[in-house]
Amino acid sequence: MKTIILFAAAIFLFIAANFAARLFQTQTSLWKDADSYVWNTKMGALFRGDLKNTEILILGDSQTMSGVLPEILEKSLRRKVYNFGLPAQQPEGMESLAALLKEQAPSLRTIVINVNPYCMFKTEVYDAFLTYYRGEMLNHAPGTLLLRPDLAGRSPGQFLHQSLQSLPIYSLHFAVEQHFENPASNKKNDPEQAEAYFRTGWSPLESIRSAREKNLAVGRIISEHRGFWTWKNFTVPELRCSSSIVEDVPVRGVPYFDRPLAGPSWQRTLAKLSGSGYRIVIAQIPFSEVWNKSTDYDGVYRRLNARIGEFKKDHLNLVVIPLPPAADYRAPGMFQDWTHLSACGAARYTKFLAEAMKGL
Repeated sequence: MKTIILFAAAIFLFIAANFAARLFQTQTSLWKDADSYVWNTKMGALFRGDLKNTEILILGDSQTMSGVLPEILEKSLRRKVYNFGLPAQQPEGMESLAALLKEQAPSLRTIVINVNPYCMFKTEVYDAFLTYYRGEMLNHAPGTLLLRPDLAGRSPGQFLHQSLQSLPIYSLHFAVEQHFENPASNKKNDPEQAEAYFRTGWSPLESIRSAREKNLAVGRIISEHRGFWTWKNFTVPELRCSSSIVEDVPVRGVPYFDRPLAGPSWQRTLAKLSGSGYRIVIAQIPFSEVWNKSTDYDGVYRRLNARIGEFKKDHLNLVVIPLPPAADYRAPGMFQDWTHLSACGAARYTKFLAEAMKGL
């Protein structure tokens, strides 16, 4: 009898802890890294009904989020636009998202998807996607786990572990845990950096405060610019180009291997969106010339465009807008870094996109 009482008490406390964590989730989400916060914020906006009047939705990764300014597209096309670009987003994430749009965004008519090498081929970005998908998307839409249970793990144990991680108490644990890991204790860190942490003192509370301030800034930018945020830039977007030049890429010849599961996931995503009656536009946001020179640019895009050609054969309502001329983006200040446009560059690309979309 005593065991039963203790077991029941443990279950009650666990439920109560999750309920309390849910109540404070809006505040504790500010303690997370910026990319997790962006996922949480945009998924929250979707389920709050903030996108119910949106007519054009922009999907893709952080390059997408940094590359399209909704206010410019709205002014040109006279339709409500939201940039739903998410850091490290992959076709598997868009496949799950596609199942939610009909109910959560009833006014939606057109979906613009940025397709680049990072969401088609095998890179380190995919592991980051799994982290955000499991920690943030499943927290808002746990039902999507049933659509793609393979994303939660390769075994029943991993599936159970990842399912539990979507609970509010685990989300709180994830938000707090990273601030209690003293960077100085990591032997892989630079010794001088570690010494600086010991010398100046390290405070988890200061780490939380800093993350909160940055995420509040990100939240304001996303709210004011309908989902747009220049990745890792915590200042107000400046549409005038600066004189900054993107630094050289330290590693050259980065390979982009085939990821066999990406193609089928793209096909399922496009099939779901087409089946819902949406006009689908495939766009390609440019990378910096520095990035282009660091890889087999022609080979990578030849493979990428071949895949897009396959998509177009299967989905007749697909409109493909190719890359704009690279020369238009060589001026200083066009890029935030190797792969992300600055706000100035995004303004130029959005005007190009708006012109290409007229009449659609």
